[in-house]
Amino acid sequence: MQLNKAVIGFVIGLFMPLLGFLIVYLIMGSGLGLDAFVGSVRSSGDMAGKVITLSVLINLIPFLLFNRKRMDLAVKGVVIATMLYAVLFIYVKFIA
Repeated sequence: MQLNKAVIGFVIGLFMPLLGFLIVYLIMGSGLGLDAFVGSVRSSGDMAGKVITLSVLINLIPFLLFNRKRMDLAVKGVVIATMLYAVLFIYVKFIA
């Protein structure tokens, strides 16, 4: 299976921040249940912006890995997915 496809990079770029969110929850959750943590994130726009930013940082791993292997199409997919998360960040931080 060839991994140098934009769709592969896009899917990885969409799902890696979910893993990042899980890591942020384990660090910042401080004993809260997942529902309570998500509720507190949703109620605070400032905290939501921080959580989204920290969750999306994990996209650096596939970006750098694909870039090092010269898999330019997969890099493009990761960047597009990260841009979608940037739009979500702007919406949560400034509009909602």
